[in-house]
Amino acid sequence: DLVRSTSFSGVAPVLADYVADHDVDLVVLGSHGRSNLGRQVLGSVTSKLLRTVQVPVLVVTRES
Repeated sequence: DLVRSTSFSGVAPVLADYVADHDVDLVVLGSHGRSNLGRQVLGSVTSKLLRTVQVPVLVVTRES
């Protein structure tokens, strides 16, 4: 589903609301690192979402 929002609170809260409102069982997010350190640190949206949803979050990276 494509969801548009007029919220200024950011992407993570909108995703968290969607997860809660639609009985989502698993969230899958893509992530990419730009350096060795970048591969070890999650992006801000992923970090915030991990702290706010009550379902498993799978973070996938693309092959280098």
